[in-house]
Order: sequence, then structure tokens, then C-alpha cells
Amino acid sequence: MWSSKWQTCRQLFVTGIMMASLAAAAPQISMSAPTNSAVASQVSTRPATASAAPTGAIDMVNPSQPPPKDKVMRFGMVLFPGYEPLDVMGPLQILFRLSMSHPATLSVIASKAGPISALPNDPYVVGKAIAAPQMVATHSFADAPDLDVLLVPGGWGIFNNLENNDTSIEDFVKARYPKLQYLLSVCTGATSLARAGVLDGKKATTNKMAWKEVTEQGPAVNWVASARWVEDGNIWTSSGVAAGIDMAYAFFKKVFGTEKLNRVMDAMEYAPHTDPSYDPFAVLFKVPGANETAGDNCAIPLGML
Repeated sequence: MWSSKWQTCRQLFVTGIMMASLAAAAPQISMSAPTNSAVASQVSTRPATASAAPTGAIDMVNPSQPPPKDKVMRFGMVLFPGYEPLDVMGPLQILFRLSMSHPATLSVIASKAGPISALPNDPYVVGKAIAAPQMVATHSFADAPDLDVLLVPGGWGIFNNLENNDTSIEDFVKARYPKLQYLLSVCTGATSLARAGVLDGKKATTNKMAWKEVTEQGPAVNWVASARWVEDGNIWTSSGVAAGIDMAYAFFKKVFGTEKLNRVMDAMEYAPHTDPSYDPFAVLFKVPGANETAGDNCAIPLGML
């Protein structure tokens, strides 16, 4: 039983909705031993749908109108060996908490189901003690369910795929994009979107430290040098790593509005940047065409606005 001391926390956590009636995108911690010699923790993420959960795909054609609460957002996250952990877990933290008031399912998708390590398949890290978390892919590219939203993270492994001519992510993105409501990428995940051809003629951004390497993969893309994130049609791309949290906030704000979302962000004690042109890192990493005045004031908790 919850003592009166914790009633406020409980109310905030479930945001006024009984959890038993929800389809919640809930990651689970597994105590299984890691599958590589690196210092690792294993995180299993799977759809957590209660038996009485509402069903049906979410209709996000008109994002200015928050979708009905009895519709479920079918969210997919791509994984690959060498993904960047915060690229994945930053947006998923928001989705997890938000799904307690706006139901969602989570499918974690890779070349094959099973544990996927953030440790890249690269000779540089062989024999080194690296604290690389693992997540469990619930589906393979071949058997992934229908999705409304797909997010492709970045990470070291993106460039391993390039070196090995592995196009499995690009093939999946290209095949699924026509049926998606939205396609998102974080950091160097824009590489896969560019190689899939879905960014051709569109505006996009990516990690500023890896700017040259990523943008070379999309000569037909209108790359935006100074941007925390870019929205072009139904495709959203963010700058590096932590920028994915800010993009996720902006994305969920457009889809669901701010009534529950701002409470989620304040509960996380995270104040998102809300100006998409904020990008001091483009200046730091000397990206050609960077706007040296691009930025905003220090972010403040949304509950204080």
C-alpha cells in the first residue's frame, strides 16, 4: 500500500490513469548474464500490454488534434550492435512515462531477435572493459509488426555497417516508410535514412562531430548545419545523442499536446530545449555554414514557464 507520503508521487507517475487499463511501453531490467566479455548490463525491452488494453492503430494524420486515448501508438525502435545508448533510452524514457496516459506498444527491432549490445563489432574495442548495455530485440526485420512510428538511433555501429556493406537497416526503412505515420532518427541514425533514400530532397540534420561522414551518405539531402532537430513532413531528424530527447519532446508535443507531456518532463527533471535552431555544437565542431549566433537562453523547467 502507498502511504500518504507517496500518494503525490504515485499520482504523478500514473498521471491519473489506472495502469491496468493501459498498453505501456515499459522497459524491463534482466539479471541475465551478458553475452560478451565487456562489463555490461542487460536491458530487456518488450511490449507490455495489459489484457484489457485498448487496441487499434493511432491516427496521426491530423496531429493538431490529440488522438483519442483509446488508440495505441505502435512505436518501433531499431537496434544494431554499437548503438548509442542515450539515442535509444532518452526518447524511450519519455515514451514510457507518456504511455501511462497515452497508450503505446514498443517493438525493438534488429537483424535478429535477442540481446543486442551497445558494444560495436570493431577491433578497436576487442579485449577492453567497456560498460556496454544490452537491450533485447523483440523482433527481427523480417517479422516486425505494423508500426505507426519508427525511430533509428545512431552510434558507432552505423559506421561498422557502412564498412561491411550491411544495408539491413536501410532496406527495412525503405520497405516500411510508405506505411509509417512518422519516421525519426537520432544522431548518426540519419545515415541510414539518407542511404535508404527517404531524405532525398528533404531537410535533415545529424550529429555535428560526425557531420562530414554522415552528410557524405546523402548528397541529395538538404542538410541543415545549425539545428537541434529538423522536421520535414513526417520525418524528424535530430543532432547528436542528447538532442534526441529534445526532438522527442517536440515530436510528442505535436502528436499529443502538452497536458500530460509537460508533467512527464518535469517529473524527469529535464528541461528540454524548445528552439530547433539551438545548436552551439555546430560551432564547436566547425560545421560549414553553422550559424554562430544560433541558440536560446538556458532551458528552464516547463512547470516554471
